Amino acid sequence: MDCKKDGNLKKCNCTYLKLKEFGKSGIPSAIGTLYYVWPVKTDICETNLDNSIFFLSNSEKSFDFFTNFLANKFPHCPIIDMSSPEIEKELAGYLSGKTRGISLEPVYLYGTDFEKKIWETARKIPYGNVVSYKELAQKAGYPNAFRAAGTALGNNPLMLVVPCHRVIRSNGEIGYFGGGEEVKLMLLDLEQPQQQE
Repeated sequence: MDCKKDGNLKKCNCTYLKLKEFGKSGIPSAIGTLYYVWPVKTDICETNLDNSIFFLSNSEKSFDFFTNFLANKFPHCPIIDMSSPEIEKELAGYLSGKTRGISLEPVYLYGTDFEKKIWETARKIPYGNVVSYKELAQKAGYPNAFRAAGTALGNNPLMLVVPCHRVIRSNGEIGYFGGGEEVKLMLLDLEQPQQQE
């Protein structure tokens, strides 16, 4: 089994999972400082995690919470200040409108099975498109759980990689967004010209 296939390291069939180092950094952007965490060194089923990311947000509070979570869950793994040129290139390309989305692979280090299902379903929303919370819940196989789907998106640890900004209310209102409503509007506007081509 590929440990990374469903973004869930806990379902790995390996006898052990060994994360050696986490890298953390932040870069300025049009939507605020983007904080991210990535695997610097790993030994996971011989799976290549070079294109993977664990966390991305424009919230420093969420970033601090996540790094504290890592320190407690993986006490043997140092968290070092180190940037990733590959990740930053992906983010810059998307935010400049040069690329349609972000190809980084999410690896979820926390979250319920329901949350991960919602996150993975949201990842399938095409660039420039939107769905309602109700439609997202239906696509994920939980037709009556649209409110819970919204809560799951609020817990999304990977802003942009899991494009929860593409989920809006059924009445057309943009709804809540952990990165800020103004940022959500900016991201939707960023993708709109591509949709019209």
